[in-house]
Amino acid sequence: MDPLELTLIEARAALSKGELGCLDYADALLQRCHAAQALNAWVSQDGEALRRVARAVDQSGAARDASLLLAGVPIVLKDNIDTASLPTSGGTRALLGRVTRLVILELENVKDVSEWFERGHSELELIELVENGQATTA
Repeated sequence: MDPLELTLIEARAALSKGELGCLDYADALLQRCHAAQALNAWVSQDGEALRRVARAVDQSGAARDASLLLAGVPIVLKDNIDTASLPTSGGTRALLGRVTRLVILELENVKDVSEWFERGHSELELIELVENGQATTA
């Protein structure tokens, strides 16, 4: 079985049945990315982090749990989605190389988060909370 020829559904089924290991799948995808570097499709990637997580998923057996629909499946994010560890440019040179901080607030649930913004608070205020020690970053 060639992991690069599998659809997402087929890859997830193979991971679930143990026919394909997460690390093997991640390595195949990383090799494909490396081979296609000339396409300039990636702003950044962290292959070592992908391999580390894939190895952990293999060791935990989580990929064999059919209820975990994306266990073992690498996810690609467009560079306008902020993450805690990769640069976010949003497609503009002004933000090129920007790395954001993931902010964790002690809010009870998603409703609390939406209320935070409904009250007119901004993302910058969240950053101020972090800088003042009133929230933590991950």
